[in-house]
Amino acid sequence: MLVEGLKFVRKLTFEESLGVKEVTPGKPAEGGPSEDEFLESYVKSSLSTVFHPLGTCAMMPKADGGVVDERCRVYGVKGLRVVDAGILPFEFAAHPCATIYAVAEKAADIIKQDI
Repeated sequence: MLVEGLKFVRKLTFEESLGVKEVTPGKPAEGGPSEDEFLESYVKSSLSTVFHPLGTCAMMPKADGGVVDERCRVYGVKGLRVVDAGILPFEFAAHPCATIYAVAEKAADIIKQDI
């Protein structure tokens, strides 16, 4: 499926009329593998998933499996807070950057209040 998707994107992107030149993966060597084999090898060796782990130390009540409280303090560890995507107790279908900035800003305000 990925090979077919790559072939489709290459066809759209590298139309002669656009004047765009492909850098990678390029063309298979003369007498080498077929285009499909070449692209399959490229996909297997260079593409990977991109993920942003969330919820590894969720902000929830300890009784529900939470690790940090509403002030980002780790349960049972004095003076330790977690301020990153780990405190989010849910996954969402968007890049987490803006959400993590918001978490950090809010946590900074909380920490300043507690000092």
